[in-house]
Amino acid sequence: MSSPGSKYVPAPPVDFVGREVDTYRVIRDISKQRLVTLVGVPGVGKTSLACAACTYMADRRLSLLEDGVLFLKAKGVSTYPAFLLAMMQLLVDRNTYSNLRERIRKLQQNDDESDDDDEGSGSNSPRVCGAHTGKIADINHDISRLEKLILSFFVPLRVLLVLDHIDDMLDMEDLKVFLASLFQDCAAVKVLVVCAQTLRMLRIPTHGVAETTCGIDNLTLKNTLRLFARMSPLLKTMQDKEAFVRRMLGDKQQAQQQQGMTMASRGITTKSANILRALGNGHPATILKLAHECTDSSFEDLMKLCESDVFV
Repeated sequence: MSSPGSKYVPAPPVDFVGREVDTYRVIRDISKQRLVTLVGVPGVGKTSLACAACTYMADRRLSLLEDGVLFLKAKGVSTYPAFLLAMMQLLVDRNTYSNLRERIRKLQQNDDESDDDDEGSGSNSPRVCGAHTGKIADINHDISRLEKLILSFFVPLRVLLVLDHIDDMLDMEDLKVFLASLFQDCAAVKVLVVCAQTLRMLRIPTHGVAETTCGIDNLTLKNTLRLFARMSPLLKTMQDKEAFVRRMLGDKQQAQQQQGMTMASRGITTKSANILRALGNGHPATILKLAHECTDSSFEDLMKLCESDVFV
C-alpha cells in the first residue's frame, strides 16, 4: 500500500524498464549523502529514474525521509524569483503546512522593514518581486523575505527535496547559495538534483555537504530489447514480447555473454552492436520513438540482425 507521501511523487512511466541497478544506486547515494546529482544526456530517463527511486523510498516510509518527498518540476524555470515562487507553490500544493498563513504573518511582523500593504492583505502567499513599487530595493527585499519563509518550512523536516530539470539554472549563483543555506539551517533535509551536468558548487560553502554524482547511461542490450518489446504495437502478447527478446539475444550461452553489453563494452559482438545501433544505441527516448513508428518491413529488417556473431 502506498504511503501518503508517495502520492506527491510522479509515478514512473509505463516504459520504465531496465533501471533496477540504477534505482538501487540512487537510493544508496541518497541514504548516505545529503546532495545527490543525477546526471545524463537528455532523453536517457533521469526523471523516470528519480520518480522510481522516490516512490520506492516513500512507499517504504524510510526513517531518513519521515516527512516524505517534495518533487519540484522545474523545467522552464530560468530565473531565481521564478524558482522561489515555484518552491512556494509546491509547499502550498502539498497541503502539509496548515499554518502557512500564520507563518507568513509572523515573518512579515518580524521583518525589519514594515510593509503595510502585505501586513493587512491576509493573502495565502507573500508578495514578491517588488510588485507594489517595482524598485530594485523592494525586489531584493521581497526575494530575501521569500527565501526566509521557504527555509523556515524545511527547518523541522526530514524530507527529500527533488529539483527536476534545473538545467536552465545551473549557472545561477543564487540557487547554489539557497541550497547552501538549506544545508546549514535544515539538518535533516536531503536534495536530489536532476539535470544534464553537475551543480559545480566548488565556490559555495556547503557546510560540509559534498555533491555526489550519480550518472545514468544508455540501456544494456537486453534492456534495450525489453523496452522495445514492451512498447512495440507489433508485439501484442506477453509471449510475443518474451519470444522476441529471446530470439534477438540468441542461444543461452550467447545471451549470458551479451545481454549486459553496451556499445562501449569490450567483447561486444557484431550482432549485438548492430542490434543496438538499430535501436538508438540503447537511448530510451529513441527506443520509444522507434517502437511506436516500427512498420512490418522495418521489424523484419530488425529480425534479420540475428545473424553474424563475430567480435568487434
